[in-house]
Amino acid sequence: MSKKQVLICDDNQDLLQILSMGLNQLPQVQVVSLSNGKGIMKYLDQTHNIPDLLIVDLMLPDLEGDDVIVLLRKKEKFAQLPIILMSGVIYNIENRAKAVGANDFLLKPFSIKDLKEKVANYLTD
Repeated sequence: MSKKQVLICDDNQDLLQILSMGLNQLPQVQVVSLSNGKGIMKYLDQTHNIPDLLIVDLMLPDLEGDDVIVLLRKKEKFAQLPIILMSGVIYNIENRAKAVGANDFLLKPFSIKDLKEKVANYLTD
């Protein structure tokens, strides 16, 4: 079974490390971690492989997570990319996620168990 690539982006390095460690416990997952929105755009422009899932924080220092999603959804290549928007500061994250074209959302704080379950739902063949 080939590994599924999950691209995660958060500017909080501690949370990024926790997310990476938690997702790396799933045997079918390979994690790529980035810390800003422009990094996502650069990575996706330079790679030939589209990740199987993107998890992006709403509040990023350079390019907000919802702006990243809007930009990606304008590109046909990323139209079907499953995206989970996460936030700990906005109460109506579900509405924001839907409005920008994310497939799902995570409200911080969340448990690693919930994260793994949500990710597994998007990585099933």
